[in-house]
Amino acid sequence: MMNLTLEQWAVVLTAIVALVGLGLSFYNFWQGHPRRRVEVHSVYPLGPGEYPNLISITFINERGPTVVVEEVGFEFPNGRKIVKMRHMPGYDDPLPTEVSAGHSATYCFYLEELRRGVQREGLVFVKAYCRDATGHRYTISLSREIRSALTE
Repeated sequence: MMNLTLEQWAVVLTAIVALVGLGLSFYNFWQGHPRRRVEVHSVYPLGPGEYPNLISITFINERGPTVVVEEVGFEFPNGRKIVKMRHMPGYDDPLPTEVSAGHSATYCFYLEELRRGVQREGLVFVKAYCRDATGHRYTISLSREIRSALTE
């Protein structure tokens, strides 16, 4: 066994306590840090010709305090937006919406409406976004599948 003096043992013990404290600090930071994200999906009609194609934006509050989502839409690189204006009962949540931890809210847009915006602006690189009551914006770029559906 090693022959360590009392002072050397004190240094080793202090280093161990410091490392454990550092690990616990990282763990607490990670657990306490709010985690929110935005997803975009294609929503296809239930039957042929019965319903228009939809694009949905979903705001997910995985953990953290309740968030009030106030604005949802698509933003073009030139700064112009297509903003959610009307509620589609049965398809999406109304605005504003309170989203508590572990819950989500979904907002639908007509694919054709977004397609017209892309044709008008001449831009395909569109981002979906949600803005909360504090002004924080959560964004995501559209998938290749959705971008190609916009240019059909």
